[in-house]
Amino acid sequence: MIQRESPSLYLTAPQTTSGSPRQGRGLCVEGVNPVAEKHPCSACGHPILPITSQLTGGICRPCENKRRWEGAAEPSFDEGEWELAPDHAHPNARRRLTEAFFWDISDAGAALGSDIGADTLSAYQRWREQHPEETAEEFLTDFLIARGVEVIGWDVTSPEALAPLLEPHYYHIRFHDDAVIGLAFAQLVLDGVVEAAIRDEALEAINHQALDLVIEFRGWADPAQRRSRLIIMRQILKTL
Repeated sequence: MIQRESPSLYLTAPQTTSGSPRQGRGLCVEGVNPVAEKHPCSACGHPILPITSQLTGGICRPCENKRRWEGAAEPSFDEGEWELAPDHAHPNARRRLTEAFFWDISDAGAALGSDIGADTLSAYQRWREQHPEETAEEFLTDFLIARGVEVIGWDVTSPEALAPLLEPHYYHIRFHDDAVIGLAFAQLVLDGVVEAAIRDEALEAINHQALDLVIEFRGWADPAQRRSRLIIMRQILKTL
């Protein structure tokens, strides 16, 4: 079993292979010098850049996420009664997710059965109750930042290009891929639809995970089963 790495404490703007920030994850504010002298977060005193202060109202990203995640009211659903099962899912999910592994919360190879997939489902389930007007892409951004995940190599699908990134950035690549795949199927289970941006990002993540290099690195006990399940996941998402 591959040991999980600890999350990086230093967050950077996600980069594409061309070196430019990924659209939707990196932000620029007109009139603010992003590399000017730092000043303290108004909540905890940690030094932050002026661009961060402009975007968050004077607080650092960890404090912003703490307020957003911990300051929310209790969700209206009963987490103790809800379980991942066809009877609790949207009808569209019941029609499409006919393979038993989709509903197995103990199956690490399933979209919502891995630790990361299950965490994503639970977090999205709570978040959507409090943010009904926001998109799942906004949830994903907050979710990854709150867990110290950098979006690295998101559009790299060739083994040659991914190989030098995999070992030093394994935590980030694995967490991002498992989370976005989990989010796509969490949306299908809970909402009956998957936002186009999340669907496309999940398809890229599946392409990552289907590479022989990644399957070998993760040490799957049954590589053939892993490949067949990724094919099924890809086929379902492509029909949405």
